[in-house]
Amino acid sequence: MQQPTCPETSVLRRSTRPRRPPQRLDPSPNIVHSHILYTDAGEPETLDEARRDRSHDEWEQAMKDEMASLQHNKTWELAALPEGKKALLNKWVFRKKTEADGSTRYKARLVVKGYSQKEGIDYDEIFSPVVKMTSIRVLLSIVAANDLHLEQLDVKTTFLHGDLEEELYMVQPKGFETKGKQQLVCKLKKSLYGLKQAPRQWYLKFDSFMLEQNFSRCEADHCVYVKRYANGDLVYLSLYVDGMLVARQSMN
Repeated sequence: MQQPTCPETSVLRRSTRPRRPPQRLDPSPNIVHSHILYTDAGEPETLDEARRDRSHDEWEQAMKDEMASLQHNKTWELAALPEGKKALLNKWVFRKKTEADGSTRYKARLVVKGYSQKEGIDYDEIFSPVVKMTSIRVLLSIVAANDLHLEQLDVKTTFLHGDLEEELYMVQPKGFETKGKQQLVCKLKKSLYGLKQAPRQWYLKFDSFMLEQNFSRCEADHCVYVKRYANGDLVYLSLYVDGMLVARQSMN
């Protein structure tokens, strides 16, 4: 019986074309931003890159606006780091938003590096308020059957509304350290984006408010609320993290 023959090993052919790096990576001094990394939308990745960007004035103002919002919300207070405690790190995240009129809005957000949090020490239970898709289908069916008004709402700075239950500390934001108090850290009083418990704390705050407004929470889906008014009008509300669907006979 004839033995099967093995196919000949093919020789790997390498291209002889000269290789040149993309122009955006050319270290030539004529290219001003050659060493700055950007996202797909042309947004800087770090504070240093934002300050070297051609739109550095806009990014600087966006960071100042974010800091003013955090201070107004009393998100933290400066304190000495207790012995045995570790201060969480943070970073600036930069985004460009296109408005309805076509203009560009520069947005900077301070985000905690929550991946360094330890379960049982820095957080316990985590939960993200996400309405079930079946609940949305039922709500849309009710809207269609009863000719209800349907509105979609977004909550600004969602996770900053939650109150913290744990004792957490964070280093002062880079570029905005308090002069003369650089050795202090931020003792967090409110949630910040990036914290593992931030979605849960936001939901607890939202749920408490809705119950105070005499809404009833759906037992089958804790992200759906219903309220009946004296005139018989019903209001349905579903929550998806920081977005809401509100249905009612009249929006007046």
